Amino acid sequence: LKGNVAQQHRQPMDVLQTRALAYANSAGSWNPVFCNRGGPLGEIAEHEVAVTRRARGHPDVLLWAERQCWYQSAAVWKARKELLLGAWGFADGLGSHPRAGIAAGEAGPPVEDDEKDESVSELRARCRQLGRGWDLGLVTIDVPRYLHDLRGCGRNRRHLWLFIDFVEAALGPTSAFNISRVVNLCLPISLCPPEEIAAASVPLWMAHTFALPEALAELPPPSRLHANASAPSVGEGLGLAMLPGSACSDRSGQGWVYIRSNGRLGNVLFDLANGLAVALRTGRRGVVLDPGADGIPSGNATIDRLLGPLVGVNIELPPELRRDERLRVRLARLGAQCKSDGQLPNLPQITTTTHWSAASMGSTCGTFQSCALPFTIRQRLLRGVLWPRLRRRGACGSSAFAARLRQGRGSSPRGGGGGHRALAAAEAETLTVHLRGGDTVPAGTPEPFSASGPFRWIRLIAEDASNPCFTYIVARYSASVVEARLGGLLTDDVCALLAGENLFLATSTLDASLVLFGAARRVFAPLPAKQFSPGMITFGFPAMRYLSELCEAFEGAVIGYEFDYSYFTGDVDPAGSWDPASKEPPVFSFKIVPAARTLHFGSQGIHA
Repeated sequence: LKGNVAQQHRQPMDVLQTRALAYANSAGSWNPVFCNRGGPLGEIAEHEVAVTRRARGHPDVLLWAERQCWYQSAAVWKARKELLLGAWGFADGLGSHPRAGIAAGEAGPPVEDDEKDESVSELRARCRQLGRGWDLGLVTIDVPRYLHDLRGCGRNRRHLWLFIDFVEAALGPTSAFNISRVVNLCLPISLCPPEEIAAASVPLWMAHTFALPEALAELPPPSRLHANASAPSVGEGLGLAMLPGSACSDRSGQGWVYIRSNGRLGNVLFDLANGLAVALRTGRRGVVLDPGADGIPSGNATIDRLLGPLVGVNIELPPELRRDERLRVRLARLGAQCKSDGQLPNLPQITTTTHWSAASMGSTCGTFQSCALPFTIRQRLLRGVLWPRLRRRGACGSSAFAARLRQGRGSSPRGGGGGHRALAAAEAETLTVHLRGGDTVPAGTPEPFSASGPFRWIRLIAEDASNPCFTYIVARYSASVVEARLGGLLTDDVCALLAGENLFLATSTLDASLVLFGAARRVFAPLPAKQFSPGMITFGFPAMRYLSELCEAFEGAVIGYEFDYSYFTGDVDPAGSWDPASKEPPVFSFKIVPAARTLHFGSQGIHA
């Protein structure tokens, strides 16, 4: 039986050699499903910190974690590394050096029985010393294809090249993994579905066995194309048992979409809408934003007083969204990945991708790129979930927006009695301007609140005084400024932004989401420069596509502002600074725009 299983995994040597060389000598294309994944060791480390935080006062969290494949694997590699290093071996009958002499075009020597690695029974006995549930599993590991696909990721994620070189040096053409191999790995086999073996167990084994911890803290983990666990190894007294099933494929309607929460309210809203889209596409009940390594954010950071808790709770899809079959079908047709024109500068940054799993701190089931979701649908999802929460809490006091919420009037422009109509009329003549400390909006941007503009009043909202535009506007338009909020409570700032019918957006993920479920009817928005990959602030959309999405959501009442690259980089020309011979893609980056440049940048470099 053992021989039969090994034979199933054998392929003619010339086939293995040809395929391996094809992968090794070329770079794959950019594959967002694979390339947008983060480093598996980094993800495991964050999960471990989160478990430690949650376990304070809740010992059941540790009991739960010990039943997770990734946690069990990581803990045992830390405690029993020497034993695990001696508890794996090749299972394909090709020996430890299957291509000796083949690189020069020669035939490889046959592998004699006495050249083979230790028997499965010896490896199994060593593995079972780790305790109940640990045993050998057969895993087909295709390093040439993994390297090939990683190089495709390097087209856009240029910092990965160093780590790709690390993997190639350890497991490349001169190693025993220069072709696809079948190995026996020691695993907590009863806990590990195949995709978790690929995404967690195999990276841990690679990192410890071949000294690659730094690389696998950054590189995307292998997928099942690169590391496919087929079944537990066959040996004495063990049949071909099935590996545990995956919760990722659950379509019972009772599952949840779990997303590890990172960042402040803007990022939370960003992931919430993406997660709701995934829940609709996969037939799940809703979203759970899992607390990350930093724990549950403070109530002020997520404005619990307005929206209620968003992190660490189940957020169920409203019935009207779950029943909307047309919406579900449209989401299925749109898919989970952005439509790309193939141009590298237009590829969205990996930060625009939401990773989701089927269990708290579970292995990633899939990714959802935010630019796969049209603004009109994102708007509907956010309003469907958040407006009832705002209504229940009597949010935002006496504003016209609050009156519309209480009446359930949706996005209608007017509402309420005489007092509310007066508030609405004043709001229609007011431009609300949000400024962030690190904003990339120059003071010279054409002012819609100038004397010839359509607005009589200006409401300024600023996180702090570090943005020079705050004092610039207050000094230049003092007679028109009816409110200038500086460093106030986030809840009050959010209410002001939600109530504003005319919004000048900051370069902020918070503004990007708030504008979609507030009262805004007219929008002024900064656009990403074409020399830079689009990021979270534009949901991964390039400039013109972002503008188009806004126009569709706000019926054309949008003005976008685009700034020349010199605003971001000074005298450095991105095109002239790129070396075509380098491994880096022609995409430029910048760290910060100096305050002096924000204040004095010439209007000739600003395009409306």
